[in-house]
Amino acid sequence: MSPGIPGSVSPPRLGAHHGGVGREDELLARFRDDGHAASMEELVLRTRPRLVRVARRIGAPQDAEDSAQAAYHALLRRDERPDDVVGWLVARLRAETAVAESKRNYEMKQADYQASINQKKAESDLAYDLQKYKSQQAVKLEGMKVLDIEKERMIEIKQKELQASVQRPAEAER
Repeated sequence: MSPGIPGSVSPPRLGAHHGGVGREDELLARFRDDGHAASMEELVLRTRPRLVRVARRIGAPQDAEDSAQAAYHALLRRDERPDDVVGWLVARLRAETAVAESKRNYEMKQADYQASINQKKAESDLAYDLQKYKSQQAVKLEGMKVLDIEKERMIEIKQKELQASVQRPAEAER
């Protein structure tokens, strides 16, 4: 608070975010103690660019906004007010970024594993189909062999019938 002006907030101190109570700590205290929403808005406006910058530097840029948002949510759910709000937010941001990166890595590994399973299934299906067609071909080949054997047997029978009908009468005439 500015000296002599009741209810006013003192101007921000440059570089005051580590080692001691800074402007951000006062804003959080005012929000928590008095429910002053504008104080929380000011806290977010002041710290968000730094948090997003840190998040982009330490993690995936696409997760920076989500990680910063998660850090603010964690701050609001926290029962006790941290001694150094910005330091705590940065530490929480690092944790949120690590969680997001682990989640992304897990999802990538899961997708790779699923792709591997799909590939093996496709190979298996193709191998099954190939074996099925080979088996069908072998059955057809065996069927053709049976037909050939049956035709040979029929020819033999016809030849014997022909011999019996032509040769026996000829031998009988002699």
